[in-house]
Amino acid sequence: MAATYRIEFMTYGKIGKTGSIVVTWPPQVTITEKAKVLVTSNGKSEITPEWQVSNRKMIIKGAFVNVTDAFYGSIQIEISPVVNPRDNRVVGSFAVYTYDDAA
Repeated sequence: MAATYRIEFMTYGKIGKTGSIVVTWPPQVTITEKAKVLVTSNGKSEITPEWQVSNRKMIIKGAFVNVTDAFYGSIQIEISPVVNPRDNRVVGSFAVYTYDDAA
């Protein structure tokens, strides 16, 4: 059954205009490159990430291009559709990290 997943996290250090977000997901969840990705940081926008589905990874670039200097605060990522696991066994987790493309 398909679902929408929302991931929210807070930044404690600044993220500059060239910052990117990487999201990885556990093997029991199915996400394909056809998924729609909405990012809310300094405004809500649909972003087409760089997909590495075989590694269960998406790289989101351009989420901070509208900031004047740096971004601090809440970031939300909505991914849809996501196929839920068939059972409740835990074999992994989502991971999120940010980095600066200019570094």
